[in-house]
Amino acid sequence: MTDIVVIRGLGDREGDDVFDILLSTEPAALSRGRALLDARAAAQVERRLTIPYTPNVELGQTVLYSDNVLGEVFVSKIVNIEINFTNVSGLTGREGGPTAIMILTLIGPSDFYE
Repeated sequence: MTDIVVIRGLGDREGDDVFDILLSTEPAALSRGRALLDARAAAQVERRLTIPYTPNVELGQTVLYSDNVLGEVFVSKIVNIEINFTNVSGLTGREGGPTAIMILTLIGPSDFYE
């Protein structure tokens, strides 16, 4: 079994131990450790983003997007996907016809990506 040593803060304090009998390789253990640290990070912000339907978008993907209003670029993880049909023109599809849109719920750090 692989042990994961979690160090938090500036590297000056230990975090909770991670035990999982199914973590048999080091890469799997490192991935689990990163996921736990990300999930417990204090400065997480939830954002919702509406985009035209895109078939290759999946839960858990990391996305980089820019907010033209705020003038910032964000890195976030997709945690929920909603697909809706609307008659809004200008996104995709025929003018005035039904249009598929995706509403993504994203979780990411509150600081912008530089």
